[in-house]
Order: sequence, then structure tokens, then C-alpha cells
Amino acid sequence: MKLSDDKDIKRAKIKLTLQYTITTLIIVMLLIVAFYFTFSNSAYKDFDSTLQNRAIAIGTALVGKEESAIEDLKSISGILKNYDLGNESLIILDLNGKILYENLQDQFTLPQNIREGFYTLEGKEGDEQKTIRAYITKLNSTNYYLVVARNYDNLEASLHEVLFSFLFVVPFILLLTIILSYRFASSAIRPIEESVRILKQFTQDASHELKTPISTIKANIEVALMKERNPDYYKEKLETILDSANRMSKLIQDMLFISRLDTGTYPVKVESVFLKDLFMNLKSQFEGLAQSKHVNLSFETEDNLRIKTDKDILEEILSILIENGIAYNKENGFVKIYARKEGNDVNITVEDSGIGIKEEDIPYIFDRFYRGEKSRSRETGGIGLGLSIAKELTNLIGAKISVESKVNVGSKFTITIREVTYELQGSYNRRGA
Repeated sequence: MKLSDDKDIKRAKIKLTLQYTITTLIIVMLLIVAFYFTFSNSAYKDFDSTLQNRAIAIGTALVGKEESAIEDLKSISGILKNYDLGNESLIILDLNGKILYENLQDQFTLPQNIREGFYTLEGKEGDEQKTIRAYITKLNSTNYYLVVARNYDNLEASLHEVLFSFLFVVPFILLLTIILSYRFASSAIRPIEESVRILKQFTQDASHELKTPISTIKANIEVALMKERNPDYYKEKLETILDSANRMSKLIQDMLFISRLDTGTYPVKVESVFLKDLFMNLKSQFEGLAQSKHVNLSFETEDNLRIKTDKDILEEILSILIENGIAYNKENGFVKIYARKEGNDVNITVEDSGIGIKEEDIPYIFDRFYRGEKSRSRETGGIGLGLSIAKELTNLIGAKISVESKVNVGSKFTITIREVTYELQGSYNRRGA
């Protein structure tokens, strides 16, 4: 399914809605048909059972008399006066088909060869055709048959009303199904829609970020070539071009890095990491930068505190946070990196006294290319990918990252890592200038 723009997404929603609606409607119709056939089958069985029970009851009353009494119409009428025959037709006939007694509510034709059992017979009332259901039983120890019959049309009319009632609610079910299907389709498409939105935004932001240094490089080269300049002027322009090229190179590296993360090809090597050694490596990397920015850099951890994780990935995460802490700090500010054990977890915190993050920006700081303070980001060369990479890497090693921040007070990023082997023999506390 192609989902490259809003029209594609809309078409996908409509397609899914139709699929959900058709599927649901087919299921509903199958349920209605199944229920109707089950209900009608039960109704027909109940009808036959009632007819049979009436025939047995009347037959029992008749055979309780002498056989000669059955041939006496007055005697039969006397026996049947206790039975309400308002909706039933009753016939008594001998083995040769000669009718001795009849009380008909409907006109119908008896079968040619009479045997015991159920029969569906054709009836007629004027020009209207009727369907009659009859049960025939032989009166025990006599030479007579008893026929009890009822009009079948009333039952069928009732069943048709039930079916019509079901079909009547189908349009309402269809409408409700369409509404719910559209919601389900929107819910199913939402992650893809969000991915498309992020991809489009990523492409736009990446194009914009690449355009800026390229434009700077081009402009400086064009100005430098307009006429002869002194060496200092060329040196200044080359430094500007180098700065733009470095920024463009950093952006491309970060984009390639994110691409590897997205494709799931970034390797993870779990090992025992000695935090004291890791902190010493980070100190040697960033103490020069911290001194140049007049920021106090300090590291603190407990001796022999080890964690099971990917050392290179953890170092990359902390490098991003430390670099941001220095870049967005105040003169004579601080960046503190410290590790604490809490239960089975170790929390590694990078705390700074920098410009802080606005409360409304905090939910979005891990989004790609997001920068709450764009002017300050540009001053530091930020492109809004660092924290996104840190978040992706944190997820990659099964850790969690959280942030607390106040504007003009500072920020505190905490990485929580599980699977800790812990040996406490003192504390490690190194501070940089």
C-alpha cells in the first residue's frame, strides 16, 4: 500500500473502512440468517409438537370409548366438546378413506394413501391458496384414523415478520458499522500516518539544514572570487567555509547514524562496563571543551560499580548529553555527571546549570530536528538530532531516559539501566576545571 501523501492516507482509510464494513456486514448477515433458520426450525418443531400432542390427546379420549361409539356422531361431539377446536380442523375416517366425522376450519385435500405421520397439504379459501400442516394417527385397537390440522400460513407470516424486523435494523447496523469502521481504520492508519508525517518533516528539515551551510559556502566562495583580497580575508572566509562544511558533515553523519538505527542494523554488544573507566574516558574527551566554555565539569561514581550494557552506545549517549550541557550552559556554570544505584537499577545523571528547557517543549525534545530555542540552537550549531539519537540509542540497549528542566536554572537528564553487578568499596569523584 502506497502511503506517500495525505491523499494516499485518505484513500487507505476509505479502503480499510470499506473492508471493515463489508466484513462486519457479512458477519452480521450470516448471524441473522443463522439465527433466523435456528429460530424458524425451532418454531416449526414446536408447531408440529403441539399438533402431535393435540392429536394424541384427542385420540386417547376417543379410543377410551367403545368402537361403536366412534361411529356415533353424537357420541363424538360429546367427547370433543371439552376441546377447543377454534383453530384446528379435525377429521375421523376409516381405513378406506370414508369420512365419519369432520370439523373443518380450512378446506384442504387429504393425501391419497393415508399413513401415520406429518403432512403438508394444499388448502384453499376462495381464490387464495393456503398451506395446511396435518398430523395423522391411527386410533389404537380401532379401524379409524384421526386427522388434526392447522393453518401453516399464520406461522410463516409470523416468521416473515421476525425476518423483516431483523432486516429493518440492518441499515442502522450498517451506519454504525461505517462509523466504527472509519474510527478503527483511522486508528490502524495513525501510526503509519505519523511515520509519514515524521518522514516528510525529517526530509524538509534535513533539506533546510543542508541548504544553510551550502548557501554559506557558496556565498563566501563567490565573494572571495569577486576580486583580489589580502590573505587574512581569504583565511577568514576559509574558516567560515570550514565551519559550514563541518556542520554539513555532522548533519550527514547523524542522518546516516539514524538511518542505521531505523533499519535495525546497528549492532549491540552487551558486556560488563566499569563506570569509573567510562567516566575517565568522557572526562578526557570533554574537559578541553568545558574549559574553553568556562564550564566546570565533574564526574562522580562509586568504585567498582559495573553495569551490563553496550559500552560504546552508553558512551555515545552520555557524550551527546555532556556536549549539550556544555554548549547550552552559562559562563562559570557546571555540568555534573554522577551514577547512583537504586535497587536493581543504576541511574546515570547528567545535570547542568544551563539555559534550561521550556515546560511546553519537554515532550518534544527527543523528536528529530526539534529545537525549542531555534536562535540559541543556531548559535551553537545545533541541528536537533542529538537528543533524538540519544533516545534511540537508549531504547536500543533497553534503558530509559528522563528529563527534568527549568528555564534559566538548568536541566537534568537521567538514564536508568537495569542488570547491575554492584560492588561498593568507596567512591570515585573527579572534577574538571
